[in-house]
Amino acid sequence: MCLSAKTCAHALVIALSLCSAGETQAYRYTFTDLGTLGGYISSEARSINNRGQIVGESRNSTWNSRATLWDGGAIIDLGTGAGPYTDSTAMSINASGQISGSAFWRQFPPPTQSGSTGLLWHEGQVATLPPLPGGDLSYAGGINDAGQVVGISTNAAFDARPVVWNAGQPTDLGGEGAGARAINESGLIVGYASLPAGGTHAALWQDGVLTGLGGLGGNLAGAEDINDAGQIVGLSTVSDTGPYHATLWDHGLIIDLGTSAGQNSSAVAINARGQIVGYYIDIVQGGGPVLWENNAPLLLEALVDPATITPGWSIGNPADINDLGWIVGAAYNAQTQESRAYLLRPVEANVSEPSSAALLVAASGALCLAARRRRPNGRRGVPPDAGTARVIL
Repeated sequence: MCLSAKTCAHALVIALSLCSAGETQAYRYTFTDLGTLGGYISSEARSINNRGQIVGESRNSTWNSRATLWDGGAIIDLGTGAGPYTDSTAMSINASGQISGSAFWRQFPPPTQSGSTGLLWHEGQVATLPPLPGGDLSYAGGINDAGQVVGISTNAAFDARPVVWNAGQPTDLGGEGAGARAINESGLIVGYASLPAGGTHAALWQDGVLTGLGGLGGNLAGAEDINDAGQIVGLSTVSDTGPYHATLWDHGLIIDLGTSAGQNSSAVAINARGQIVGYYIDIVQGGGPVLWENNAPLLLEALVDPATITPGWSIGNPADINDLGWIVGAAYNAQTQESRAYLLRPVEANVSEPSSAALLVAASGALCLAARRRRPNGRRGVPPDAGTARVIL
């Protein structure tokens, strides 16, 4: 059997044509509507751990919220803890299922009064995360696997201060106009703090020392998340009056992640692989969710199989991504004005199994290679690339 280079090229083209005609787009994610607590109409997911446990909140028709855990198909009401609190939200969950968040109370009609306390849920129990001595409010954000929680608390002077709770006790991290957002397994804490000359900068607390991270040229920046490799994500303005861009701080480098399709963007979470999720905002189009891989932006909606999305719903901004690449956030229904917590789960078959297109092309290539190897008196003087077809994807 003897196949010419021209015949091999034709075989490859035919194989590609047949595959492109017979296969639909290989989407990378499926969409799951996580639902709400009974009697509630909206929900929003805020955090996911590597076990697939998800936390956030459910809301009723009067926008009262209740901290919610989605765990193996069950939707669990976490409650509001002790006290006069009517609302609650869960912000973060660690590997052992400890959940940090806050409870709130509101009093109407005006003058409106409100209050909040940080909470820590675990195995059906809830503990209060108290404010600094003399303070009256606390608000909990991120939690690491050691159970350290970061957030904000008022002090005796009623100033808002960045804090970390160790074994339930708060410590003032230092910094004016500051707040702590996330903490990694090494105890590195990120957030924001005011600049002496005005504006706000992204902040890192390490061993009790506050360090400004700098930005993209403007006077406003904030850090939202940090992974165990010390990579930090958030946003920064590109000038004092300019737009803000999603930003990656990577061991001394400040990387502008761009805005994808809009004027503004923000990065909100980063996993151990360096995958980043966030969103872009466009004045005309509104905006949408973004996934950054190798610092390159991908419009997340285009990666999700539309057959898995309930008609009428659109994918809203993501809130978190775990180390498996699972993404959570809130979807929106423009007609009903409701939101719904979602999970985007990678389609493993698209990663681990070759498509029929790849198999057909490979088979065609193997056939040509085998035929050419059997040809007697091989053409040693011909360059290796001569007579072969190249496909640029």
